[in-house]
Amino acid sequence: MLFNSPRSGIDNVYGVHITTGEVRQVTSRPVGAYHAAISPDGQRLAFHEFRAQGSRVVETPLQPAQWRPVPATAGTPDRYAAALARQEPGAATVGPVLPAAPDSTASPAFPATRYRRLPHALNAYSWGLVQSPSGNSLALGVRAQDVLSTTQVLAGAEFDATERTGRVFADASYQGLWPVLDVGVAYGQRRTSIPVSNVGYQQDTWQYTRLTAGARLPLVFTQSRMQQALTVAGYYQLEQAHGYDLPVRYLSEVGLNSLHVLTGSVAYSRTLQQSRRDVGPRWGQTVSLVWRGTPFGSGLKAEQWAAQGSVYLPGVGRHHSIRLRGGYQQQDQDQYQFGAAIFYPRGLSYLSLDQLTSASVEYRLPLADVHWELGRWLYIQRVKGAAFYDHVWGSSQIRRTPTSPLETIRPSYYSTGLDLSFVFNPLRLRTPLELGVRTFYNSQRQALDVQGLVLNVGF
Repeated sequence: MLFNSPRSGIDNVYGVHITTGEVRQVTSRPVGAYHAAISPDGQRLAFHEFRAQGSRVVETPLQPAQWRPVPATAGTPDRYAAALARQEPGAATVGPVLPAAPDSTASPAFPATRYRRLPHALNAYSWGLVQSPSGNSLALGVRAQDVLSTTQVLAGAEFDATERTGRVFADASYQGLWPVLDVGVAYGQRRTSIPVSNVGYQQDTWQYTRLTAGARLPLVFTQSRMQQALTVAGYYQLEQAHGYDLPVRYLSEVGLNSLHVLTGSVAYSRTLQQSRRDVGPRWGQTVSLVWRGTPFGSGLKAEQWAAQGSVYLPGVGRHHSIRLRGGYQQQDQDQYQFGAAIFYPRGLSYLSLDQLTSASVEYRLPLADVHWELGRWLYIQRVKGAAFYDHVWGSSQIRRTPTSPLETIRPSYYSTGLDLSFVFNPLRLRTPLELGVRTFYNSQRQALDVQGLVLNVGF
């Protein structure tokens, strides 16, 4: 029988003879080995090995006669754990960790108190950067979770790369029931442009305060190397718009207006599990459907439908990844404009149209595993690169003046460029960060642009 043990100081695979009880060491890997499995014909052994370059599956001949015998250690105290335990200041108070023997003095009884969820809900345990699934926004926040893992709270600030705006937010989630219950508040800024002629656009910036409440069903179907998930969600949003005054809107439709929104979404993903050296999934598909509307008949009115899909393919070299994306969005925006529900070309200003179609192709690859270090201050693991082409086109009906007839315009824009990024650990932080630079051609401005990169979001 095969099992894992750290008895040598490093996790490795061991085997025990089920008849004699003899223990032998099967693997001797410097970082660790796990999950041993014997081939159906009984001739090969496969296991999961960890290395400095990443993890991999190793296959070797099954030769029990060559496994190194391990001397018996029954009754021998662990030389590492015992020494550490003796240094703990509470050891004299708590006493031995193991139950007391029948002939020894009983351990002191400790009082039991009822665990109350609410006072322990704000147990902050982590912080960091999180990129949205769409790849269009980046959040920096603090996360809290109770010890039962039923209540989670996330608060922070987020940057929207599509509209080039920010927001502050606080979200809470209760996962002790089915479905998961979510509530959140946010205050932020919106920026968009609407067409007023074939070549002219009017831009507006406004602020909003938003309350969101709803439920979601996160269903996980992963059974093998293909990771599969389906999420169905429904939310109510109460939004107050401040300074929403596009000059082509009627005066009765602007000012302090409330927005009562229902949102429904379905998202499915099926992607190949990545190794530590992959820059993206090498095979997989994702699809998402979103509807947003104001069916209550009060406040500002708007409606939006959107569908988006992605396909991941293997690149030419090892650990390379290709992503193909396509999306379609349609909306009724006579009184209000929702944000983009599909991805938008990188670096372009968001243009809100009645119908919007986007397409993208992206090639990502690792350039070098450099392992540069600057003492304790900086450790650079890797250099990555990407090339992309994003295109968006659509149509809207406009009036040049309030009394002029409707006209249809069909703008089309694209961006194409290169990304260069570095994966690094500052000050020996355990979680790596990724920063870089993006150079691309912006067809809206008909010029080359340069942006800073955090993860895959341009600033």
